[in-house]
This record gives sequence, structure tokens and C-alpha cells, in this order.
Amino acid sequence: MQPKILWVSFYLPYPLDEGGKIRSHYLMKSMAEKYDIVLACLIRSKEELKYLPEMQKICKEIHPILLPRSKPWEIGKFIWSLIANKPYLMERVKSKKMQSLIDKIVREKDIDLILIDHLHMAQYVENKPVPKILDEHNVESELVKQRYISLPFGLVKWLTGLEHEKLYRHEKKICKKISHIIALTDEDKEKIRNLNVPTEKISVLPIGVALEEINHNFQKKNNQILFIGALNWPPNEEAVLYFYNEIIPFIKNEVSDITFLVAGKRPSKKLKELAEKDKNLILTGYVDDIKPLMRESSLMVVPLKSGSGMRVKILEAFSVGLPVVSTSIGCEGIEVINDESILIADKPNEFAKKVAGLMKSKEKRNKLAIAAHKLAEAKYSWEKIYQKADNTIESLISDK
Repeated sequence: MQPKILWVSFYLPYPLDEGGKIRSHYLMKSMAEKYDIVLACLIRSKEELKYLPEMQKICKEIHPILLPRSKPWEIGKFIWSLIANKPYLMERVKSKKMQSLIDKIVREKDIDLILIDHLHMAQYVENKPVPKILDEHNVESELVKQRYISLPFGLVKWLTGLEHEKLYRHEKKICKKISHIIALTDEDKEKIRNLNVPTEKISVLPIGVALEEINHNFQKKNNQILFIGALNWPPNEEAVLYFYNEIIPFIKNEVSDITFLVAGKRPSKKLKELAEKDKNLILTGYVDDIKPLMRESSLMVVPLKSGSGMRVKILEAFSVGLPVVSTSIGCEGIEVINDESILIADKPNEFAKKVAGLMKSKEKRNKLAIAAHKLAEAKYSWEKIYQKADNTIESLISDK
């Protein structure tokens, strides 16, 4: 009989349309060879139930709990978070049904370990007498802090600062209660350690990637620059606006005919208005399979100015042989070498120069793509990454 892992997640890790889902899905798939996975997850609509058969290939049991969200509901949760002096990011995923479900599973099943997928879900299991691993996709309090720093003075900045204080206290409290914490990068490990978490309780487990052969014969659309990311996440919208307003004008000095393809769900009104005025700014909206867009684009940009964690989209680009130009923050946590496997620039004119140089030279694009693919193969295959996770899981279960 295989050990049982209760996997608690605030999303169903399918389809593979977001970095977090990709990480969770492949890690879960690897672990299912050795452990019985009991998945308790939140879903936002009944439409997601159609993906259960795909997840049933991996999980022993799946228990989805519907938690639909709307603007009035979000506003209500936000107001309540202020009254209760609790982090809004945690309150918005709170569900009595989910708590009852988890209580029942832990009470009735012989659970050997609980894997908490994102900090948001720790509130459901923090006091359960079972070894617990927290997979910190992002250091959440650090993200809100970065957002606070970037905002101009006013009510929104004050409210963001308040959220950071509440979230920092919550994250610190949770990390003390958890048996072990997984960080995506060495940088995130240091941020978690600064929450007064002992170093030995933290391990680094990067995102992996499913590799495929590079094919330089795909029909590329001339001068198409790709950006990938959910646009309802503030750092992604900030990055798109930064690239469009501050970098593209420099690129056009060297390459006149540019298409900026932005693939991501829930673009804001501001972005939609820009796209209506500029036929060379294309918003695809939600895309369930990003690989075809990668194969047809000349290169991908990651002009992030804030955020933490690790960008799975960069590794996805590496896996198909798509060259990447990024800011330092954008490629944080990936063991890249500037001008070898990726191009890095943090000033608009320098970023533009590197993009234009690639767009004018197929030879440079191919050279960068080959080096990036070799890096992904050497360091970021799921097989190599899973082995690190398994060692931690085995030690916690044996100590139970």
C-alpha cells in the first residue's frame, strides 16, 4: 500500500495554461508513481469539471469545491478583510465547504503527508497533526511589498501597505507551523529565511519543463514579438505597458514593422483601448495551448519590473527553441548566462537594442535558442527535479 498525500490546492492543475498549474501538474504526475494523491481543490465554475478525467489519470481521489467569484463578492471579501484585520488574499479563497471536506479527509483517511499548493491554502490545514510541505510558488508578502513600493501616494498605496503588513504576519505565522517549505529560487529561499524560518526547513525546487526537439523550420511570422502571462496579475500588465510605451519606440528606430502579440487572460480596459488604436498590438485573451504561438513568433520578451518566483514561460520558450529577452527580475531563479542562453537588459534602450539585434539576425536567434534548450535539458527536466522533492517527502513520512 502506497503512502497517501493530501494535496490542497486553490485550483485544479489542468489545463496547463498557467505557470503554477504546469508546475503542480507535473510534480503531481511524478509523485503519483510512488504515492496515492488525494486532491482537494477549489474551482471557479462547473465548466472546470470537464477536466476531471484528465486528473483522474494521476490522482487516486479528486474532491473539487466550487467557489465562484464575482466583483460584488470580491468587494465584500475585501471589506470583511479590513474589518477582521486579515489578509484579503487569504479571505478570498476561504470556504466553509472546503474546510469541512479537509477535516473529513484527515479524520477518516490515513494521510501520511499534506502538500499545500500555495500559501493561500495553508489556512485549511495549519493545525492538522500531519507532516506538511508548503510549496511557495511566490513569497506572497514580498509581492505585495513590491506592489506597494511601485504605487504613487494615495488611498490604493495605503490599502496595499496595510495588506502587506497583514500578509507578512500571516506568512510568518504559517511558515513557523509548516514542517518544510519549498521555494522556487535561491532568492525566494532567502526571503523566506527572513521570515525567521530556519534554513534547514527550506529547500529549493525549481520549475521543470517537458522538452521537445527544436525545429527551426517552423513558419515564423516576421517580427512578431510574444509576451505570455495572465494580465489580471499586476506585474504582467505593468510589464506589457512598460514594453509597449518605453521599449517599442526604441525598437522601431531599427526595425519598423513590429507586431506585439500579448497572450494572456483578462486584459484590462486600458490594454484593450490601446489594442483598438494600434493594429500591431494584438491581445489574444485566454489561450489553452501556448506552444503554437511560441513556434510562430520570432522571440519572447519578459520585461517584468516586479514579482517573485520563477517564470515557467521562459523554460517553456527554451523547450521549443524560442529566444528570450528579459529583465533581471524576469529571469530570476533560472540559471541563465546573459548573452549565452538569454539576453538580459534592465534599461529601455538596452532592452530594445537586444530585441532589435535578434530580430535582424536569424543566426543569433538560432544560436541563443540552442544554448537555452541545452540548459533546460541539463537542469530543468521534471525527472531531475522530482528526485529532489521525493527525498524531502520520504524523510518527512519516515519521521511521522
